[in-house]
Amino acid sequence: MSTISQNTKEQNEFPRAIIHIDGDAFFVGCELASKPWLKGESVVVGAERGIACAFSYEAKALGIHRGMSIFEIKKRYPKTVILSSNYLDYGMYSNRMVQIVGRYSNKVEHYSVDECFADITGMNEVLEMSYEEIARNIKHDLDTELGTTFSLGLSVTKVLAKCGSKHKKPSGFMVVRRSEIQNFLKNVSIGKVWRIGTEGSKSLTREKIFTAYDLASKSDEWVRRNHSKPIQEIHSELNGINIFGVHRHEVEGDQKSIMCTRTFHPFSRDPSQVFSYLSKNIEEACARMRKLGLSSKNFSVFIKTKDFRYIGGEVKLLRETSYPEEILNEARKVFDKIFDCDLIYRTTGVRLGSLKPIAMQTESLFEENKNIGKGRMYDVVDNISNKFGEHSVFLGSSMRAILRYEKDKKKIGIPSLGEVR
Repeated sequence: MSTISQNTKEQNEFPRAIIHIDGDAFFVGCELASKPWLKGESVVVGAERGIACAFSYEAKALGIHRGMSIFEIKKRYPKTVILSSNYLDYGMYSNRMVQIVGRYSNKVEHYSVDECFADITGMNEVLEMSYEEIARNIKHDLDTELGTTFSLGLSVTKVLAKCGSKHKKPSGFMVVRRSEIQNFLKNVSIGKVWRIGTEGSKSLTREKIFTAYDLASKSDEWVRRNHSKPIQEIHSELNGINIFGVHRHEVEGDQKSIMCTRTFHPFSRDPSQVFSYLSKNIEEACARMRKLGLSSKNFSVFIKTKDFRYIGGEVKLLRETSYPEEILNEARKVFDKIFDCDLIYRTTGVRLGSLKPIAMQTESLFEENKNIGKGRMYDVVDNISNKFGEHSVFLGSSMRAILRYEKDKKKIGIPSLGEVR
């Protein structure tokens, strides 16, 4: 088949090409991306609220459901891992999701923390790929770069695309071409249709509308006579008529900042111990940056006293970096100025700002080879951490904090990278 006839066929099947991207158990997925040793386990997020607000598919298989009390989960499923929510991280992953999708379309709608739509109409010619290939590339980039899985639906309207993404979860991919709409809708229950849901489906089932196909096959006149505008619009979308459209959100340069802060016990006035906690925070923040392909040259550090008084300082590096020792060298200077041995401290923290993709960071002409070697070293470090768990490899300056943090756990005996002085 010629390229022209292929393009004509695709244009007929996709008068508009809309993708819906949906994170699989997104909050838990974000946690597992940084804690890969928990993959395959029953994991629940919501310890701080006392109820399950998100859970892994393994937890769902046990019978754990949204709103179930943490007390009951611990009693009935003692091997389940219970985690507190980390909404700053979830927001970071969400923003990164939108930025990755934005590589393939300039019309991206950030619908919710774990969902977005993209209108890729015409991008098949720009990118010289079919719409299905574009969608598969988006899924590949999301899965590999964020370390969690996404389900995608590709169709001609937002409602159909969203039905598609829900069809084969988790990590599903569904294409619904215009010629396939009717057959596809026969397998979609009316309660699974976006903007109808369980409550909205009750009145429809009384009219013997049990599937999306049952509604789509009704005449326009019948729908206008018996239902309000929202159902009329959904009816049109199910029949491949684009009503809602994708509302473009500007895709920014990702996360504006990354913060990592921890309160430690026991409180301390030992400068080497407190700095070690700060070093650990900086390592964790840099690992998050590398995970998301970002770098920074602006950062601030702070320490908090036992009586909740904050003391801190800001630093601007000559160039962007994602390597902790480069930030620690400057953080040490700030720390030495603000630390007071007469005070007792409880918390340390770091905020990395003005984040840029690593590919955009400016390099020194004379340090290019050095940074290539450092990048390779941190690729190895990150791979080890992904395989064996966080803190498997660490800087010597973080050792005291990590030993305190891990004192009740068995750790793999991998040596540190050395100490930052």
